[in-house]
Amino acid sequence: SAGGIFRLPGSYVEPGIAFSITFIALENVLRPRLGVGRLAVVFCFGLVHGLGFARSLSEVQFPPNQFLVSLMGFNFGVDAGQLLVILLALLAVGWFRNRPWFRKCVSIPCSLIVAAIGLVWAIQRITFYLTH
Repeated sequence: SAGGIFRLPGSYVEPGIAFSITFIALENVLRPRLGVGRLAVVFCFGLVHGLGFARSLSEVQFPPNQFLVSLMGFNFGVDAGQLLVILLALLAVGWFRNRPWFRKCVSIPCSLIVAAIGLVWAIQRITFYLTH
C-alpha cells in the first residue's frame, strides 16, 4: 500500500482500524483464553492497521532511491513503540495478571473502556467521511 500497488480509501481504513480496536477489546472480555482463532483476528487486525500506517506513510515524500530504507525505518519505529508499550504494561500489571481478581477488576473494565473508545472513534470517522 505504501508503494502504491494496493490502495484502500481512508473512509474504509480509518473506521476499520477503530472497529478492529473495539472488536479485539470485546473479544478480550468474551474470550479470556487465547486460541487458534485469535491468530486470524490478530492477522486481520495487523493488516487493517498496516493499511492505515501505509496510507499515512504514502503522504510523506521520500527520495525514491531511499523508499525501502524509509519504509523499514518506519516499521522499526512502530514496532519499537509497540514493544515499549507492552513492556510498560507488563511492568505496570504483570505482577498481578495471574491473581484471581485481576480479570474482573482490571482486564474486563480496561477492555470495556478501550472498546468504548474504539466505538466512539469509529462513529467519529464514519460521520466525518459522510459529511465531507
